[in-house]
Amino acid sequence: MYIRFETLPAEARLWLYHIPRPLTAEEKTYLTQTLQNFCETWEAHKEPLNASFALLHGQFVALAVDEAMHGASGCSIDTSVKLMREIGEKLQLDMFKRQYVAHWQDDTLQVSTLPAFRTMGAPPTLEVFDQTVTTVGDLQKRQKINVTETWIQKIL
Repeated sequence: MYIRFETLPAEARLWLYHIPRPLTAEEKTYLTQTLQNFCETWEAHKEPLNASFALLHGQFVALAVDEAMHGASGCSIDTSVKLMREIGEKLQLDMFKRQYVAHWQDDTLQVSTLPAFRTMGAPPTLEVFDQTVTTVGDLQKRQKINVTETWIQKIL
């Protein structure tokens, strides 16, 4: 069952997918409609899931489930991954590459490849978007976090 993303509790389980390029208006419409339809019918063991999604900063899809009523199962998660792959194929996007770092520059989210990020000489005051979050609460806290508080520090 689709619910508004803003109503999800902090402990809601979350999957984050990186969009490697700006989307057109038509692509955003397709993505939004497809994910809303999916959330309306997403289930685990024939039980409806309270699910939602958000398009963040034009660069990420956050798909989430409030597991208070019923938790996501392996099969239901597989179904969501399959959907994200299908969306990616239709829009010619690979949302499963993990070789990007999202960082803030003048209040704008910039995305760099890992090699480019290493060579740019990121200062220790740089803020990044933590892509390793697994709950809605973590997402809320870690969209803008100092690079020294993330795994990215290890590659600098």
